Amino acid sequence: MSYIRQYGPGFSSPVDVQAPPGFNHAHQPNGIMTDVPAPEYYPTPAPNFGIEWNSQHTRNLTFHMDLGIEDDTQAHLNILARHRRLGQFKKGLETLNRYREEADREPLLDMEQAEMLLSQGNYKQLATKIEKKPAWLTSLKSQDTTNSQLAQILSLKWSLLFTRCRTHTKVSYANVSQLWEKSERMLSSMRDTGSTELFIYVMCLELIAEVTTYSNSVNPFGTPEFAINWESMYQQLLGEGRIWDLADLIRASTLAFGAANTWENIFHKNFYSDDFFDNIKSDWKTLAYDESTSLALLDILVHLAFWLDIQLCGEAKTSDLFAMERCLTESDEIVSQILKSDPKGMKTRQYALWMLAHAKLKGHTNEQAGDEEQRVNDRYQMKYLDEYPGLQLWHCGLPIYLPKERENPGWTAPEVSDAVKAMIAAPLALARELGDMKTESRCLQELARISSPELPHFLELGRFQGDVQEDMRGLLETLLASYLVVPDKPRLKKELLDFGRKTEEEGPPLLVYSFNVIMGSIVALPEERKQFKALARMVWRSMARSETAGDRHSSLRRRRRRYSRTQSQRVGGRILKF
Repeated sequence: MSYIRQYGPGFSSPVDVQAPPGFNHAHQPNGIMTDVPAPEYYPTPAPNFGIEWNSQHTRNLTFHMDLGIEDDTQAHLNILARHRRLGQFKKGLETLNRYREEADREPLLDMEQAEMLLSQGNYKQLATKIEKKPAWLTSLKSQDTTNSQLAQILSLKWSLLFTRCRTHTKVSYANVSQLWEKSERMLSSMRDTGSTELFIYVMCLELIAEVTTYSNSVNPFGTPEFAINWESMYQQLLGEGRIWDLADLIRASTLAFGAANTWENIFHKNFYSDDFFDNIKSDWKTLAYDESTSLALLDILVHLAFWLDIQLCGEAKTSDLFAMERCLTESDEIVSQILKSDPKGMKTRQYALWMLAHAKLKGHTNEQAGDEEQRVNDRYQMKYLDEYPGLQLWHCGLPIYLPKERENPGWTAPEVSDAVKAMIAAPLALARELGDMKTESRCLQELARISSPELPHFLELGRFQGDVQEDMRGLLETLLASYLVVPDKPRLKKELLDFGRKTEEEGPPLLVYSFNVIMGSIVALPEERKQFKALARMVWRSMARSETAGDRHSSLRRRRRRYSRTQSQRVGGRILKF
């Protein structure tokens, strides 16, 4: 549902009510950015207008209206949502500090702060905030039926934020299946899909994507019962002008099901066709330049480009390279509009990601190739690792090599031009200016991947993930990737063991398996090696339990002649220990 602002007598603050049919935020000045969460929580008030009839002036009517306005929570939410959407986290958190007292008692402001920290990638601060259940949630549960329903929705949303935070800070996916089932029950009983319901759905898709990747299986929870009618959902979002909700949905669905399935479900169109983006451009076209619409479209395109980057690393296909080129060609047109109409749009996460995506595309492309089928740059994708018998994981931007015995191919940095390296400096500086930790981490990953000597960049990335973000999952992936880089095996062993002591006793199977394989390769004592290899085999057997090889997730790249298997890499959401 779409909501508009309504003021009336007896209201201490504005109330959001359902917009009339056909009302489209997309055609309002600065309209799209108003699709903020949870307006449906407020009951629609009965209008109370006083009318006076003067018999001496039969043609005149006088309306008396009281507009009692004491505060404007919704206006604060609009401002904060705008900063979060554009990746302007320093400004957003400064604004929140001005609303500190109000945020402590207002659920939606408190929730917005948690969303902002998650979007920023500031898991350290988010963990401090979210570990303790807020007082307003307990208060809501003890009130009437309307507030009880509100409490259930907010409680589920808070639990999702808590779980998403712990996947980073504790590398823990415990209770994910229970949370998934609870979300299924709640969403299947809801008739409308407002911003809060869509947020829950998007968070569930993101969890599907992560569990799929880290258990190396395809959707271990099966088909969701609350699966939506994609076409109907798109028409609802279009009619209500909720383009940022659409951007969230496309991003999460692409991570969970892939771009091809997402495009088929929503647009009934081939994602790999030349005109794949025509429907969206036509449907969301505005009469004049609209900042929010342009940046939301750019957000969709750059996240598609990053998804294609991972696909190219896992299995280099020219179709993915051409699709990435098309995404960035479309995004170039939008960036040209932004630079012409509103240069302030350069100070956004979307612009930083656009610059970084171009650097990645340039790295992937072999510009010397005469044949289009040979345009993929094998060196950028470190294909030399295919000559060794181990496994490769490509899901974090850096290759994780899992040795078959104790072999170590070493790190050969991709041969990229100085221009590509220079292209990363600008988005890195912009991310730091915005306080955008997620984008900063992406940039540091790319520098670690292409730079020589590479060790200083690995160390900088690890410090940033561990000390600043408290992204322990990202730190573990960096440590595992550094097996190819760090010549000092005792040092790597110490860092991995220290890591194990800092985290929970639970972790996703694919990372647990990788941890044990690499530990078994770097420890000196034969008994220790035997122990870690036994643990690795146990996890591998669990992952290979029941399905066929066709259900494997594409992030695992292997040398088929050496490691051909018929079992699936499925673990069904089961959590195994480090």
